[in-house]
Amino acid sequence: MPSSEPISILAQTELLARDVVDESRTQLMTVLRFMDVALWRMPLARKRTSRALATDGYLVYLDPLSVVSRYKDDANEIARDYLHAILHCVFRHPFVGTLVDDRLWNLACDICAEQIAREVLGPRLGDRGTRIDDADRRHVGVAVHAHDVERTAVRRERGVGEQLQTAEIGRAS
Repeated sequence: MPSSEPISILAQTELLARDVVDESRTQLMTVLRFMDVALWRMPLARKRTSRALATDGYLVYLDPLSVVSRYKDDANEIARDYLHAILHCVFRHPFVGTLVDDRLWNLACDICAEQIAREVLGPRLGDRGTRIDDADRRHVGVAVHAHDVERTAVRRERGVGEQLQTAEIGRAS
């Protein structure tokens, strides 16, 4: 039986924001069917953030007022933001090791996620799109360096593991 109490404006805004994000997920599914698990895996949680959407790799956080405002400005922006956040997880951004420069890794993941979103959904429009494109052009060299640093760190970790394993085998003989 439905409650007779009125829903607060904040609660209504959150419900609307969740509907917007779910619609964005569905929109992305029509274009990227192979990403169905990634698009729907993480539950939504309300959180005041500096962005409409954010993720820690376990939850997708939404700021209801920001989601509704961005959707009102351009209905495609929430789908793009959601894809961007999911791509950060695909690139394992939240799960990077301690040997990596976080600032460079964040930048590299941002550039890669934005480039893929651009290829799938087209360029961002307006001032935000121009700012992102300009930043991408300025920082591509830094991102490539960050990727190389991460790859080198992974190789070092594997090399140390292989050396320890070889030493243990040698002692066991």
